[in-house]
Amino acid sequence: MDSAAALSLASNAASAAGQYSQGRITGAQYGAQADMSALQGRAQALRYRQQGNAVLRRSMEAQAMARARAAAGGADPFSGSALFAQQRSQRDASADLGLLDDNGQLALWGANSQAQMYRDAGRRARQAGLLAGVTSMGKGVADYYKLGKAPTPPLIQEMVPGQFSLVNPQYG
Repeated sequence: MDSAAALSLASNAASAAGQYSQGRITGAQYGAQADMSALQGRAQALRYRQQGNAVLRRSMEAQAMARARAAAGGADPFSGSALFAQQRSQRDASADLGLLDDNGQLALWGANSQAQMYRDAGRRARQAGLLAGVTSMGKGVADYYKLGKAPTPPLIQEMVPGQFSLVNPQYG
């Protein structure tokens, strides 16, 4: 074998391995970004839930305050303006909770969408690395046969008329 052909084959093999490895590394990086994006979405949704709990706590405190003031003044805490104040507090809290819940759902949806895009990019990077590696290796084999003046592999040789075997053209 010609040294130029051997060097070309070895160089292309190393290049193929590097391209395949780079594709896997890039894919893993995208996978890590996907996991981080999903985690950030869950953390944001949790913050919205905590804000919702705070709204409920303030609403319950406001209702308790309205009942205590009414009772301290000798009025019925469950009727009239005391009841109106409690209902108003519940209505406001309900509206706030609805918005916070929607925001939490949107945060999760957005983060999961972003994570899926990262996963898809990782899959494409791994596929591209594999394809580049195979292509580089194929080029190396072709160069080896060109430069090394090695015999053409059996699949490429012309088949003897009447024979139909692609594996070994000499034995039909």
